[in-house]
Amino acid sequence: MYCDPPSYYPSVNFLWARNYFPNLVEEDRRVFVSYDGGLYFSALETIDRGNYSCNVMSKVSDAGRNGPFFPLLVYP
Repeated sequence: MYCDPPSYYPSVNFLWARNYFPNLVEEDRRVFVSYDGGLYFSALETIDRGNYSCNVMSKVSDAGRNGPFFPLLVYP
């Protein structure tokens, strides 16, 4: 899933929430967040179904932005 953050400087942390904030997606061998904020799954499973939101947090302050939720549909 693609994250389209606002312009930022300095660098930021990208976090993804599932179904509600702050239910953050935990990265593991199957799920990871890339350097540019994209959320990647090596293999989708039905438990991945839900609504996902990209969240951008400043590395130098507590400021951040939460994006809208988008559905991820996974069929068995």
